[in-house]
Amino acid sequence: MKKLFCACAVVAIVSMPALAAFTEPAANTYVPIPGISYSPSPGDMYDLDHAYYYTWGIDLGFNSTDPGYEIQAAELVFSNIRNWDANPNILFLHLLESAPAGLQRDRDNQGAYDYSFDDAFAGQGMLLGEWINNPAGEPVDLVFTFEGATLALLNDYAEDGNIGFGLDPDCHFWNDGIKFIAVVPAPGALLLGGIGTMLVGWLRRRRTM
Repeated sequence: MKKLFCACAVVAIVSMPALAAFTEPAANTYVPIPGISYSPSPGDMYDLDHAYYYTWGIDLGFNSTDPGYEIQAAELVFSNIRNWDANPNILFLHLLESAPAGLQRDRDNQGAYDYSFDDAFAGQGMLLGEWINNPAGEPVDLVFTFEGATLALLNDYAEDGNIGFGLDPDCHFWNDGIKFIAVVPAPGALLLGGIGTMLVGWLRRRRTM
């Protein structure tokens, strides 16, 4: 992947706000939503080294079209993420329709102290956000919440039971772990609800006999 450096581009990116879907609670205050949790291996994605771009493919263990398995809510969480220096670094994040299961990384030919910005996943899937941390400071829990169009697309992509994320850090972001959490209705509760509905119907029929 070719990297270009342009001082005017740096100024433009630094002035650009992070997308609204990102929230940054104060450090160590994030409370995870109750759901199915998935983590890459290693959990910190090698601390998102700036020399690489990453794909994380997740086999969910269910299809979103299965009865009771439509994803109701989801979050992607970066625990205690922080910029490695005081330069204007940026993290590109994409939702991909599919990706090989597990964590994969490839070199993007960006050397140390190369502060150019180039999204390796441009044009692929949906761009969820471009998070800028400048300057380096206290670590934060960076949270992307799926809602509206992003939640609908997540369910579309999960119809075959596989989703993926594409991440390109320019430059380097230390972190203490990354998790994807999906909330689906409890199958047991759905089964009990179905039995209850059948029982009510049966009782009603008995009364009319």
